[in-house]
Amino acid sequence: REQDVEIIHEVFVRDSYRLRHLASLGFTPATILDIGGHIGSFAVLAKSIWPQATIVGCEPHQESYELYAANIADLPDASVLNVAVAYDAARSVLL
Repeated sequence: REQDVEIIHEVFVRDSYRLRHLASLGFTPATILDIGGHIGSFAVLAKSIWPQATIVGCEPHQESYELYAANIADLPDASVLNVAVAYDAARSVLL
């Protein structure tokens, strides 16, 4: 749980992904793909900044996936898949 608290702090307090800065520049995404979304901190912050955006998260770790799903349960147009995303030069696949 300490790791979860540290990640939440990084996302919300430190704004490590600079979402607030992007918003101040007028960036308004229609869709956000959150790969390796952990417990959904990024998705929750992104939806608070861009409530109109659709968010799709991908989280392979079962416990983190379940927490992510719970954390976004009340957010419209937000979902998470219990999948890993891998790179293959010949194609794009969800495993």
